[in-house]
Amino acid sequence: PEDQHAFEQPLKDSHRDYEPDLIEAVRADARGYPFHIQFFGALLWDAVPASESITFEHFRALRPALLEALDHAFFDARLARTSPGERQLLSAIAASGEVASLRDVMPRAGIGHDVAKRLVGRLVAKGLIYRPERARLAFSVPMFGDYLRRKAAAECLVSPQKRQGRQP
Repeated sequence: PEDQHAFEQPLKDSHRDYEPDLIEAVRADARGYPFHIQFFGALLWDAVPASESITFEHFRALRPALLEALDHAFFDARLARTSPGERQLLSAIAASGEVASLRDVMPRAGIGHDVAKRLVGRLVAKGLIYRPERARLAFSVPMFGDYLRRKAAAECLVSPQKRQGRQP
């Protein structure tokens, strides 16, 4: 598959050693999305000394840093282009995973059908979601729901006073 080739070929061309299990782990985590696979590959390449084989254990240990780097390099910019209402709808979709029914999303986002229709249209135009079938919404890029859930969890760990710039 192309995603395997995108990760594996640079390693082979440069005679860089790696474990075969590493490729499957990266492919599964990135869900086959070429940019994510290349991004993970580049960061792993840079993080592991050239004298060492890149292993599944390296990937497992570096995964939190890889995700944080991906969030900042890829997802943050996409989220920054959204309005508060659009972010509310995206978060409601993410609460269901990567795909959700519009019927489940509307009450979770606290919006009615007309507002949902407008927000969905804007998010589709921005390339952030699509409609895989009638009354279903999905993220256009794999891992966007994961990103939103990570972001929400991180924000829950920050006290309300710190979010408002005050110390407790």
